[in-house]
Parts: sequence; structure tokens; C-alpha cells
Amino acid sequence: MTRFPPISSLLSFGLLSACSGIDPAFNLEQFSSCDDLEGTIKSQAIEEIRWANAWGGLGGLGFATSADFGMVESAAGEAMNDSGGSSRGYSTTNNQVSGVDELDIMETDGEYIYAIAGDHLVVSDVWPPEEASVAAKLQVEGSPKGLFLMTDGTIAVLSQLGWGESGNPESGRQVPGGQDGLVKVTLFDASMPAAPQVIRETYSRGVLFDARVKEGRLFTVSYIGLRIDAMQGANGKSEKIRAVKDSILDDWMPIRHDNLRAVDAAAWESAEEPICACEEVYGSKRGSGDYFVSVQSLDLGDPLSSFEGSSVLSSLDHIYASRDSIYVVSSEHSEGPWSSYDDSVDSIIHRFKISGETGIPNYQSSGKVPGYTLNQFALDQKDDILRVATTRSSWKGGNGVTNLYVLEDDGDELDIIGRVEDLAEGEQIYAVRYVEDTAYVVTFEQIDPLYTIDLQDPVNPVVRGELKIPGFSNYLHPLEDGSLLGIGLDLDENGWESFGVQVSRFDVSDLDNPKLADKVTLEGTGWSEAQSEHHAFNFYAPTASLSVPAYSYDSEESELFVLRAGVGEELGVLGSVGQSVIDGDSSEYYCTDFKRSVVIEGDPEMGEVDTVFGLTNAGLFAAPVDSPEEVTVTLEYPGIDPCAGRSGYYYW
Repeated sequence: MTRFPPISSLLSFGLLSACSGIDPAFNLEQFSSCDDLEGTIKSQAIEEIRWANAWGGLGGLGFATSADFGMVESAAGEAMNDSGGSSRGYSTTNNQVSGVDELDIMETDGEYIYAIAGDHLVVSDVWPPEEASVAAKLQVEGSPKGLFLMTDGTIAVLSQLGWGESGNPESGRQVPGGQDGLVKVTLFDASMPAAPQVIRETYSRGVLFDARVKEGRLFTVSYIGLRIDAMQGANGKSEKIRAVKDSILDDWMPIRHDNLRAVDAAAWESAEEPICACEEVYGSKRGSGDYFVSVQSLDLGDPLSSFEGSSVLSSLDHIYASRDSIYVVSSEHSEGPWSSYDDSVDSIIHRFKISGETGIPNYQSSGKVPGYTLNQFALDQKDDILRVATTRSSWKGGNGVTNLYVLEDDGDELDIIGRVEDLAEGEQIYAVRYVEDTAYVVTFEQIDPLYTIDLQDPVNPVVRGELKIPGFSNYLHPLEDGSLLGIGLDLDENGWESFGVQVSRFDVSDLDNPKLADKVTLEGTGWSEAQSEHHAFNFYAPTASLSVPAYSYDSEESELFVLRAGVGEELGVLGSVGQSVIDGDSSEYYCTDFKRSVVIEGDPEMGEVDTVFGLTNAGLFAAPVDSPEEVTVTLEYPGIDPCAGRSGYYYW
């Protein structure tokens, strides 16, 4: 690989390219020194200032909004999803990739449920359900985003803090928040579930985007806006540019603050360091705008070990994690100094390998595809082949045409080797799912086409079939017999009137002739969290059940619906439970809607039944899977404000 040219050459090349229509290289290179990194950050910041003042744009210098980033897919031993502390069966987090655990707000080991409620971590002893009780509750600093439960009893809770000074009174360490707030990772020893103990608190400047756990290692992806306090108080272009020129690298780089103690130790140890070394930061000739994205890792088998990883000057739309890599996806801006170089928004994909002896994220290669991606399910890796579905449009989120690209990693670049383009003109992608060598793509404008795409020959992918039906699906879930479950809305043929949340089963055994095998509409409902948050979609094969929350206009509350959805069975609603069964205070209904559910199997020989548990910020309920309206128990979470932790800052 070639090294970076001098900073002045790099930036002038990037700016010239933007004006002339030449698309510069997108592959990343390590910065050779801190001076090199500092020069690039300052040059890009100055260009943002000049553009903002010349064209009236906001740039990104203190004006980032949620539109700049995709929605959060919003996260020791193996993760609890692969094995548990109980011999009984139970449902686990609905992960995209087997063996890669995703950040979620509810986990179980078959005996206890560990959940985020408001701003608390709540541990509930739930078996037998008739004797359910709150075993422990601990307030989480900041706004909790999710947790990971490990088989050795370690719990990692991730939360987002604001701008003020932060710190655990027990450790006595105070940490400045900064402009972007702080990402906090709290590690608990919960080997005794009724008495979890904090063993580590790590604060990193930035905003949490998402997290994964693979083979006992925690991976976090976060970002910061590259701006400094001096620019915020400056008036006009000249003052802002002077503030940038007078700054030093430490003003820009994110810092990590650690408070650690051994399980059997009373004293805390504290440390402070940059989130990574200058040589662990990557950039490209394209210019990146003003964001600094970090992929960091921690060995949860050694909770007192070091965070390690890499960072990149890039924007961030989505991440996708395979068994051996984390892919960071960033689409071009629609306007500004780093805008698209042609008539559509393209996506840049950076691959970080997480396999090997250390598991430390290391940058490997990059690629570019036309269009923007919907979410993490738009990507899928098989061997060293990456498949990516996009909507090609002149602006992100707009209708256009649907494409699917096949990329091969040659060790230096992700090269496009196969493609299917120009499907569904005037529409955009609503759902994608890959199963082995088949891609299933849902697009929508007025009706819902489901495309089946054969990927057996990566160089020549082929559209095999198309199904057109009213309505659409936002999420597709593969079943053991090869069929698909989908959840979305049941609409009229014009795409205007909604009849409610719809669960569908698609028969895709014949790729040339996909069929709608069955569907059920949850009448009177308006939407389901499972449409945008796949962790709320709880299909559990051993009980042939599907549990999903949905808002009911009829009852004017959130309800948890339990459906019969087994292979070969007719779809049907077994029953539903409203949020008022837990909290009857309608003034807080917007904080106590159903978020998640788990199923725990009972032992018939012990007179036990399979039980579904529904979670809200106010507590949980338990009921038989086959007759969910016969609620066994409700467990309220006393002393917890259900609305705490929900109010965020403008970029959350």
C-alpha cells in the first residue's frame, strides 16, 4: 500500500476531486504520525467552516443531527445466548448472525431475568413464575442502552452520558463529559444474582452507536464530532479558523477514563489515556467530514484487561458484524464539502477483522457500492464474499432503484464481482434477509414486491422470482423449513389505508415462484416496535410461538401479542396482554409500553408450563404461552421512574 501524501497534498487533492467530479480513492491508510493526524483533522475542520460560511450550510461543527447517522440498531465465557445457567430451555436475543451476540435490554438464564428498566439494571428471580420477585436493582449512570450477560455471571451494561461531570461516588473519580458526552461500560460480577458488584467503569468520550460480543470479547462502536470548545464560542469564519489553527491534537482526540478494582479488592485504581494511538487511526483521500469513529474491544474473560482497537475518520450509518469481521458503513452526504461525486448517494464500507488470537479489531479493506443501505440486514458475509443490498437515489432515504452487489475481499480492497441492478424503479428497500446463497429483498411504494435472488454464482447473481402483494414487511425471519416470517403493515392496494400490523409467512421453497402462504392481521393496531427493532421479534421454535409488541388503537395501549407460528401450523393469535396489567397509571403509558419478551420452557413432569414474560419499564408479567391472557403473575419494579433514561440529547 502507498503511504499518505503530505497533508496539504491530500486535502487539496480531495477538494479538487469534489469540484471536478473525480472520485478519489476510498481505501484507508494508517496515519504515520500524530502530526500527520493533527494536520488532516485541522484541514478538514477548516474546510467545513469555509463551506458552512460560504453556502449557508450547517456543516457538522457543532450542528450534528440525528439525520447524519442511521438509527441505532437500537449491544469470561460465551454470551448467554449460546448456553445458560439453567437446564431448562429459553429464548435468547434475536441475533442476525449465530455466535455474534447483539446489545439488548433483556436477557435470561432460565432462572433470572436481567433487564434494563428506566435507568436501572433489574435482576428478577422468575422461576417458578408464581414466586417471581425482584432480586436486585441497581441504578445505571446515564441513559442505559443495553446489556450483555455472560455464562460466568459477568454483566456488561452500556450507557450514554451527557455533557456534565460524571463519576461513581463509590470510586470517587469524576470524569468531564465534553461536547459529545460519554460512553460508559460498566462491568458487574453477578455470579450472585441477588448481589451484583461493580468491578469496572470505563468512560470514553463520544456517542455509542452499537455493540457486539463474540467469543467472550466485547466490541463497541462509537463516534465523536470533531469539534472543540474554542470553535463553539468563536464568532464568524475567521475566529473559528483561528481557533482550529491554535488547537493541539489533544483537543480533538477522544479520551478514555478507567476505574477498576479486583472482585476481592476494596480499593479502586484509575487510569486515563487516549482511546487509541495516532498510528491506530485511519483516513482516506476522499476526506471524511468531521467524525471520528472508534471500534474498540475488551476481553470479558479478563475484565481488568485493556480496551484495544482502531479508529477511522469517517461518518457512520450502520455496522454489520459477521463471525470474523465488523463492517462500518458510511454513505456520502447529500451536500457539503464531502458530498456525493455523482448524481446518487453511494456507500463506503470498511472491514475490520476481529478474528485471530487477539480478537483486536484490525482494519483490512474497503469497498464502495452505489446507493444507501437500509440497516445491518442489508449486508451479509459468506467466506470472504460480502453481499450488499442498496437503494440508489439522489438523496438518502429517497425512492430510486434497488440493487444488490457482491464484493470479494482481495486483502486490500472489496471489489464488486457481481451485481443485480435497477429493480423496483420508484421504490426503496424495506427489508432484506440472506439465507445461505439466497437474498430476499422487500421493496415498497404502493405494493410490496418480495424478490428472491439466487447468489450461488457470486459473479452472476440472478433474480429468480417476484411476489407482489398489498402492504409491506419491515423485517424477515427465516424458519427451519426454509420459509420466512415477516412483520409489517397490512395496507390496501393503493398503499394508503392500514388495517393493522401484519405477520406473514412466505413459502420460498420454489425461488421462481414465491408465495404468501399465510398471514394474520392484528386488527386495531397501528405499529409494532418489531418493525424497526428486530430484538422485539421473539420467535421461539420449541414452543412454536411468536411474541411481538404492538400499539392497539382499540385499547389505547401497548399490547404484547403471542401468536401460534410453528412450522407447518396456521398462523393465529393466541392472545394478548395490555401494558395496564403492570402499570395502570395512564399518564406514564408512553414510558411503559412493551419492549421485549422471553419464553422459558416448563417441565411437564413437574407440572410446569411454557411461559412468556413481557417487559416494560414498570415491570414484567408472566403467562402461559398457549393462553397468554391467563396472566400468572405481574411483577412491578418499585422505586423506578419508568421515564428515567428516555430523554436524550439531540443526537440520540
